Amino acid sequence: MMKISYMRNIAVILLCWMTMGATAQEKCRWSVGMKAGWNYTSIDRSNMGRVDETYSTLSGGNVGIMARYKLFDWLAIRAEFELMPRPYKMERNLRYIDQVYTKYTNDYIMLPVMADYSFGGKRLRGHAYGGVYGAVWCRAHVEGTTFWITDYYVHFNDFKEVRPFNSEDRRLIGGGVGGLGVSYTIPFVNGRRGEATFNLDALYYHDFVSHHKGHPNLNDPRYLSTLSITIGFAYGF
Repeated sequence: MMKISYMRNIAVILLCWMTMGATAQEKCRWSVGMKAGWNYTSIDRSNMGRVDETYSTLSGGNVGIMARYKLFDWLAIRAEFELMPRPYKMERNLRYIDQVYTKYTNDYIMLPVMADYSFGGKRLRGHAYGGVYGAVWCRAHVEGTTFWITDYYVHFNDFKEVRPFNSEDRRLIGGGVGGLGVSYTIPFVNGRRGEATFNLDALYYHDFVSHHKGHPNLNDPRYLSTLSITIGFAYGF
């Protein structure tokens, strides 16, 4: 009789432990929030372009919203919707036209989906991200200084204009994204379910698809790479 009672107690304890574990896993599986920060973009091109062109990195601000679903304590899926300017600069490096340049500002809608591997304590955790993204090149404008040559003079002219898209431009692209981050989570008080999480992330985006189709007889792929550093806030439920 005592043996049956003893086994019954063990079963009750195991059932309670499994229930508590399931509840802990179900608690705050979802989190949604927003992020904002700064990014730095460079462009990789083939050798088919002009040899007198030098491309350099420019910076811009980006904002977005994010959603995260926790699969396990150490693994989650994170998706984002982000508006990201990806600017870069081209300078002509011939002596007599060294003041000629073009600044390209390209606005993208970025849609990354990443695996979020986390480690650390309950509140302070580190994160390693890896995944892919799709992007829409939605707007572009250029500004700078151009030139033309007459018989006796080199003339310079400043310009600033919206860049029209044409058949050479590829508006849908894709690529890979990865990075590191750190988060700090504060559980809600007074028994309320939920938590607030603050994030600091550094993500690197690299295009797998050229954002420029190029001329039919000219192989001129152009790939953008962007380092984005953001801070964010998310509500977990």
